[in-house]
Amino acid sequence: MKCLRWFAIVPSAILAWYAAFILGLMALSGIDALCPPETMISGFCGVWWYPHAERAIILAAVALSAFLVVISASAVAPSYRVHVARLAYGVGVVVATYFVVKTSAVGEFMAAILAGLLGVFRVTRCSASPSRP
Repeated sequence: MKCLRWFAIVPSAILAWYAAFILGLMALSGIDALCPPETMISGFCGVWWYPHAERAIILAAVALSAFLVVISASAVAPSYRVHVARLAYGVGVVVATYFVVKTSAVGEFMAAILAGLLGVFRVTRCSASPSRP
């Protein structure tokens, strides 16, 4: 059973990433529904708040994905949860660095790095506290 849990780390991290991605897409379609029809210009919402809301949702989805990947990878691991969280974070840093070099998306890079680090801190803190009955 332990072996299956070790093999499930990568699929659980990928599933967590897709869950955050789908939530982000749902949130984006939600703000599309809030756009008044008379402000639609060539299929794009023309109200003043839309670009800011869209940017906030994208950054939140990126941050959520990084956090969930670290948390889910360590939650599935049968042991060495802090090490697994750190490894997942390290892989995430490499992936985020690759994307920032290719796209210059610095905001998304910072959101992923900080949220992934928050996930590592969360796993470390939970692992250090005594178990509750």
